[in-house]
Amino acid sequence: MKPRPTVQEDFGAEANSNSHQAPLMLWLGLLLIFALYTALVWSLTPTNYFGLTEDDSLYFSSGKALASGQGYLLSSLPGSPQATKYPALYPWLMSWVWRASPSFPQNLKIAIGFNVVCGFVFLGIAFVFLRTIPDLTDAESLVITALCATHPMVLFHSANVLPEIPFAAFTLGAIVLVTRAPSTADGKFEYAASGVLSGLSLMTRTLGIPIAAGLFLATLARSGWRRSIYFTTGVLPFAGFSFWRSLRATPASIPDAAPACANVVRTSWLYYTSYLGFWRADVLHGSGLLHVLKQNTLLLLLQPGAYLVDPHTVRPEALAFAPAVILSVAAIRGLARRVGGGKWQPVHFALVLYAIPLLIWDYPVMERFLLLFLPLFMAGVWLEGKSLVRRIIADLVRTRPVGPGRQTGAAVFLAVALLSLAFSLGHSYWREAAMLRKTSAVRQKLLVDKQQAYSWLAANTSPQTRVLAYEDAAVYLYAHRQAIRPVIFSPAGIVRPERLNAELACMTAVADATGATYYLISEDDFGFEWEPAITLGRKRETELAAALIPIFRSATGRVQLYRLQGTLDFGYKALENRH
Repeated sequence: MKPRPTVQEDFGAEANSNSHQAPLMLWLGLLLIFALYTALVWSLTPTNYFGLTEDDSLYFSSGKALASGQGYLLSSLPGSPQATKYPALYPWLMSWVWRASPSFPQNLKIAIGFNVVCGFVFLGIAFVFLRTIPDLTDAESLVITALCATHPMVLFHSANVLPEIPFAAFTLGAIVLVTRAPSTADGKFEYAASGVLSGLSLMTRTLGIPIAAGLFLATLARSGWRRSIYFTTGVLPFAGFSFWRSLRATPASIPDAAPACANVVRTSWLYYTSYLGFWRADVLHGSGLLHVLKQNTLLLLLQPGAYLVDPHTVRPEALAFAPAVILSVAAIRGLARRVGGGKWQPVHFALVLYAIPLLIWDYPVMERFLLLFLPLFMAGVWLEGKSLVRRIIADLVRTRPVGPGRQTGAAVFLAVALLSLAFSLGHSYWREAAMLRKTSAVRQKLLVDKQQAYSWLAANTSPQTRVLAYEDAAVYLYAHRQAIRPVIFSPAGIVRPERLNAELACMTAVADATGATYYLISEDDFGFEWEPAITLGRKRETELAAALIPIFRSATGRVQLYRLQGTLDFGYKALENRH
């Protein structure tokens, strides 16, 4: 029988040696970080990103439905089915934005402002947690917090109407409270409050469930079953409500489609209405669980380092993954050995259980999923780097019978290695930040053309009109017309070209199934996919456009509207003939 993981009871009480020195200066420093973070987010003109990920517009349109008293619906989707995919808390929070300011898109600024405030909470909690790590000075904790605040991924998710930043704030807060609880008088309040934050976490994102399970196990292992009851009391109402809602909510029936395209339409509908249903269709009947497991294991292990040096920004390509691998090893090693003195802490329990669903999920966007652990990954790298530098310097200055050439060579090697790594870090940050600014600028120009198309739809079609559009929920919010994407490309198509080809052939089948009669085509369609889905998707759109009836063209010609009625069988007849 394996021994139970060792835990350190008083880690939360072990603040570093400088933790009470010049507190005013520390908090002033943190306020300056908040100011810098806020300035950087708004410098990106964040409203330009709206619709890019699609999730943001779906969350926001569901918030509008809640604010208007319709209930928790996918109001942008044809038929307005119940929202059965995302937990309800973030749309409910967005509903208060609509109540405060029902004018769209002006109210986007309020929604982004809410995310920025959640960013303050996330960064503040991260700073508090970093100060409890014995090997970090207060100044180092402040520097790591600043690096997180200016990180391109933190800025991007703060600038989008997405739940990642609130989720990170709830989750990291829950971890900190469980970590600190043993050092307090009885820990009852801390455990109960951690349970409440864990409950808010799982009502924000489904991935909050393994976080809550990990913190429960940490409480049980560290403080016994009596203290775990307090945690359970805090989380249970939220977990119970989520479970009750999942039992009551019935996913909408899948629209009928031509036999040759029935599976494509089914997968597209499940994408909107069921995480589990889409996962089954894509993984169990598509790419295969073993492939997904191998791919995600590699990406999961690589991501801690990729936060600091994105392999896509490194040249030559042959060396692209080397810095990320080195930094991932440092981050994981530092988190395991130095955060908690090598003993199992709540963050370790939470991270291990959190990683399990990530290993089998078919959208491996690890930079988004692991964002809440970014401060701890950075702390791990910092501590390992500091330890390495100290050891090498000690070896160099220690008196030993070696010639000066050997010491000089070691010093030169260390200097070159550190400078190379520092250059890679700075270059990666600069490239990613530049990409964010470029994306915002490009979308700002294209939004003018899209708004012309939205205005045409609102003025020249009936409210019952349904539209095919890649940024579907944005069509609903701008033009008040329900919309759906022409096709959802399954990640299985990455390893199974025949799956991608079938989806391309059926790209208008969902229109027949949902009654869409217009197709909005923009030059940036499919830009959030992967290659070759991007290129092939746009090529297929061009083929379809040549056979459809053009009815609107924006001033620059980058956005067009086509009539679909009477042409719905075009595009999948060839596929049907093969069956």
